[in-house]
Amino acid sequence: MKLTNHPMPAFLLALAIALTSASCSSDPARRFGLSGLAGGEAEQLLLAGIGHYEDGSYDTAVTELRAALGVGLIFRSDRVRAWKYLAFIHCTSGRTRLCREAFGQALALDPGFELSRAEEGHPMWGPVFAAAKAAQRPR
Repeated sequence: MKLTNHPMPAFLLALAIALTSASCSSDPARRFGLSGLAGGEAEQLLLAGIGHYEDGSYDTAVTELRAALGVGLIFRSDRVRAWKYLAFIHCTSGRTRLCREAFGQALALDPGFELSRAEEGHPMWGPVFAAAKAAQRPR
């Protein structure tokens, strides 16, 4: 039986190859699941921004992360991720107010948003995130 005569099996084969390739890749996309594999302009900007963050190119990362948000990320989880990385950059750069505001944006999108244990314990943004989280709670 030929796969070319049956579009569905060919599609499944292509999907399996793409997922396998992504899981073996060393770029940031392998950590994001299917939402990070979306091929839109905004998603590509998000991945590029995170890559620049990881390389320490914060100015470029901020530009790309803001552009990704401006173009319109499809998945809420990707919008939250963009705001989280913007917060990290602002905190690392000593811009505490902007850091808190970025965490606030992430929490507005997803009130259940949490940092990983390692991120939560970071001396620069851990306390700022805790304050932003506390400010989101109803009084």
